[in-house]
Amino acid sequence: MTEAEFLFIHDNAAGNINTPDTINVNFDLDPNNSEQGIITGITVTVSDYDNEDLTTVLEQVEKVQLTLKYFGEDLGITEVNQSNITLDIISRTKRLGFGFPYFYFKVTPTIISPINAVGTEFKFIPLSNPNQIPNANSSEVSLTPVLSGIKFLNDDYNPLLSNASKNRVSKFNQVSDREQLSLNPTNIEKLLAQTAEAAQIPDSNYTDTGLVNSRYEGSQTTSNEFGGIEPALTGRTFIGAIFDKNSTAAEIVAGTATAVFEDLLHTGPENLPSFSLVTSSLQATTNLSTSGTVFNYFAQGISTGSLVTINSGDILDILDRSADPVASERVKVISNNPQTVSIKVERGYEGSTVLDLAAVDLIRRVVPTRIFKFDEGGSKIIAVDDAKILVKENSLQLTTDKFGLVFSSGSS
Repeated sequence: MTEAEFLFIHDNAAGNINTPDTINVNFDLDPNNSEQGIITGITVTVSDYDNEDLTTVLEQVEKVQLTLKYFGEDLGITEVNQSNITLDIISRTKRLGFGFPYFYFKVTPTIISPINAVGTEFKFIPLSNPNQIPNANSSEVSLTPVLSGIKFLNDDYNPLLSNASKNRVSKFNQVSDREQLSLNPTNIEKLLAQTAEAAQIPDSNYTDTGLVNSRYEGSQTTSNEFGGIEPALTGRTFIGAIFDKNSTAAEIVAGTATAVFEDLLHTGPENLPSFSLVTSSLQATTNLSTSGTVFNYFAQGISTGSLVTINSGDILDILDRSADPVASERVKVISNNPQTVSIKVERGYEGSTVLDLAAVDLIRRVVPTRIFKFDEGGSKIIAVDDAKILVKENSLQLTTDKFGLVFSSGSS
């Protein structure tokens, strides 16, 4: 019978064609020679179909050997000869079947001659009725290679490579469902939509971003990723006392005698922390209304020591020179985009007055100085945020924002 007919009766027909622990051979007459038969495929139905060892064996079978016996033409004649025939497997699939799953092996078409040469799984077929379909019985069958004796155990001959019971799934590969014989997988829609089940095939480490960066490309973190705080810093220690941010200058002076002075750390350029403004090399090219948060700029060299780089977390002081008296507004940089040459800012930072700013206004930058204190164990540093710090050596009072960045100063 044809392959489609052979599979149909296994998938749909009740009876003993697809019973457990049987092997069925698709045997048909040679259309070119009525004295010969052709084997095109076999099925293997097993009762222990969830056995992973057995499934592994059947999925790796390359050849099947059948024992053939030759009989006389009439019923009851004793066996006169026997030989073996080897079938080369072209493809293998696991199908649901009627009642039980089974394996279907498509083989290279193999001729049997004469027609009454059949395996012991067939009853005698008389030449007078060559079209009679044989009934299934038992047969001696050999599978190659035979792997059933191999157990993946941890010993000298089978070292344990991994004790994982399930592989890590792939980020790219998907499972193609081909349990049913068809040109396309049954889950082709999900495959095309990239929503099919992820295959248990670990991706190569050479495609993993973390490993590629650490071994080959390298990686860099910036203050943009940590709210304006540098991932690494250097500084100098000084003696200072920490007060509440709302404390007045007079209250700080009055509390000096009882204040707790301790070792603090600052990141400023001088030996002692301070507050200072420097003229940057940035010139705004667009006006900034009171509701605006983004302005374009270009860089120009104004003076030696001018600061070109503007980072996330920096505080800018924009001086409105057209106002009388001259006024300024503090803004904090949220992001700087060199591709669009634009800066996004937080307006009216730390309570400064929001102004209508013009492109000609002077842009100054607060020299970034952060102040940190040491924890009790001395192994960690903590930002001194939203506070006033009294520097013991010069009695300078510094005010910090919520990131520990100095944005104003006063004298005692």
